[in-house]
Amino acid sequence: MPPGRPHRRPDVPALAQRGPVGARRLEHRRAARGLPARRRLRVRARAPRRARGRTGLSALLPSRRRTVKGGPVDSWVAIDFETANGSRASACSVAAVRVSGGEERGSFATLIRPPDGHDRFEARNTAIHGIRRTDVTRAPRWPVVWSQLREFIGESPVVAHNAAFDTSVIRGANSAVGIAPPRLRYACTLVIARQTWTLDSYTLPRVARAAGIAFGDHHRAEADARAAAQVLVAEHREHGAASLDALLTAAGVSWGRLHDDGFDGCRRAPRAPGAGVTTSVSRTRQGR
Repeated sequence: MPPGRPHRRPDVPALAQRGPVGARRLEHRRAARGLPARRRLRVRARAPRRARGRTGLSALLPSRRRTVKGGPVDSWVAIDFETANGSRASACSVAAVRVSGGEERGSFATLIRPPDGHDRFEARNTAIHGIRRTDVTRAPRWPVVWSQLREFIGESPVVAHNAAFDTSVIRGANSAVGIAPPRLRYACTLVIARQTWTLDSYTLPRVARAAGIAFGDHHRAEADARAAAQVLVAEHREHGAASLDALLTAAGVSWGRLHDDGFDGCRRAPRAPGAGVTTSVSRTRQGR
C-alpha cells in the first residue's frame, strides 16, 4: 500500500466506510463551498407486472378483463398417482390439488395400501418414488381413499399430466375391489402441452421448465399434482383462455371421460374431416 494513504477495505464502497458522520461532514463541506447538496435517490420496490395485485396461480392467468366468472369448468382438480408395481390397481400414493379462479383452494394427499394381489412393491417403482411396503403398512385401503378422493373431487373435472395413466389407476383400483366405474371428465396437460410448445420431450419436468415453473421432487405425488396444476394455468395463459373449456377448444383437444362402459381418452381433435383421431399419450408412463 502506498505511504500516506489511509487503509480502506476494498470490498466496501467508500461512502459506506465513511459512515453517517462522514457523510454529514461531506455535505457540510459542499455547503461551505457553495455547492448544492447531493440528491438522495429513493428506490421503491415494485412487484413484477404480471403478478402485481395477484398472487399464486392467478398471477399466471389472463387478466381479469378476460376472466369468465362462474361455470363448473372454472374449478378443477389436478391429481397424481404413484404405483407399487406395473399393475394399474397397485396405487400406493395419491395427491390432489383443487384450483378455482386460478388459486389453489385445497389439497388432499395420502399413502395407500394397495389391494390384495396388487401389493407387491417392485424395486424399479420404489427407485422412482421412494415408497416401500413398510411405508404403507398402516395406510388406508383403496375403498377408503377413493371415497375421500371422490368427495374431494366432487363434480369438478380432473386434470393430470399423462392423464391416461392416472385415470387408468382409478379404473384399475376400483375394478380390483369391486367398485363401480366412476363418471368424470378429465383433461391431460401433456396432450395440451403438445399443442402449446415445441419441445424435445414432454415429461412433466420438461414441460414445467418450458412454462417457467420451478419444480422439484418429481414422482412425489403432491409435488407432481401441484406442478400439473401450475402447468395447466400456464397453458391457459399461452392460449389466452379464461376457462378450461376455452383452453381445450383453443388447443384443439377433446375432453376425456370415464363412464360406465369404459373411457374416452383426452385426445387431439382431428385436423380434417375423416382424418381420424390421434392419441398423443400411450397407456404407459410415457410423459411422466
